[in-house]
Amino acid sequence: MKEFGKRIWRRLLSHTKLYKLLWYFLPNGVYVFNYHRIGSKEECIYDRTIFSCDANTFDQHIKTIKSHFTIISCQQLAQLLATQELSFQQRYAVITFDDGYQDNYTMAFPVLKKHQVPAIFFLPVNFIGSDYIPWWDQMAHLLRQHSGQVIHFPGNHGEQWLDPAELEQSIHRYIHKAKRLPNLSTREVLQYLQKNYPLPAAALHTETSIFMDWQQAKDMLQHGMEMGSHTIHHPILSEVDENTQRYEITESKKQLEQLFEQEVIALAYPTGRKKCYNALSVQLAQEAGYQLAFSNEPGINRKADFPRFEIHRFSVSHHDIKASIFC
Repeated sequence: MKEFGKRIWRRLLSHTKLYKLLWYFLPNGVYVFNYHRIGSKEECIYDRTIFSCDANTFDQHIKTIKSHFTIISCQQLAQLLATQELSFQQRYAVITFDDGYQDNYTMAFPVLKKHQVPAIFFLPVNFIGSDYIPWWDQMAHLLRQHSGQVIHFPGNHGEQWLDPAELEQSIHRYIHKAKRLPNLSTREVLQYLQKNYPLPAAALHTETSIFMDWQQAKDMLQHGMEMGSHTIHHPILSEVDENTQRYEITESKKQLEQLFEQEVIALAYPTGRKKCYNALSVQLAQEAGYQLAFSNEPGINRKADFPRFEIHRFSVSHHDIKASIFC
């Protein structure tokens, strides 16, 4: 019912052009727009729901953000906070990307350069320059091969019908629930799927590397972009023990700083919703020496006690930047 209401609101915004006025009435504060993949999702064999938009739409998004916000880098945000000069008499915007997909370099980076806009890219260290396929992409690829079937979750956690009429949404619902199953990690859910619903032989072929390499990351740094940590292996932090969390959060900062020969000031918690990290994650981020840490909980950062280690972000999806804020 909640999602139905959102769809109606989106249509109202679109058809009445009401959103053009709403931009001007947004409250002051820091708005963080988070993207994942940029490009044509129809050509992807992996998780298509994490495509934020195509390159042309991203270009329009940047124009819109520039029109209604003062865009700043993470370094500028940290400096404003450190000197207590962050004024909430205007609207600031920060642009972020998670996961380090190669299309961030080939599709998003040219647009950012064109508009001379900074962005920060949160990198999982072991993904960059590798041919690794993360669990959510493996899961989506596998589920897509079983369209029309009922797919169970491990244990007594129910099932999901992969409705051919809305296959991508069905896959998204399965993955969404897989991240939240009690006492089961996403790795265990993937192993269950691989055992009980194996890929057909014809679907075993995979793409070449889907992540950027280190030289591409360095090229972006040289052109005004920033790099942040998204841990080493991109675990759901709330699923792992204290030692693992400490390693993922602390060691990723050290390795990135060695590779880039500059300080890494920001962390984005993998997945980033409330149940996917915890108070220990926040504590360890502070102890590791980060100045900022980002969640994926939506919201405007405008309180006097700025949430510098749980900064809210609006996740952009379905090509629609309006919906990320107004819905």
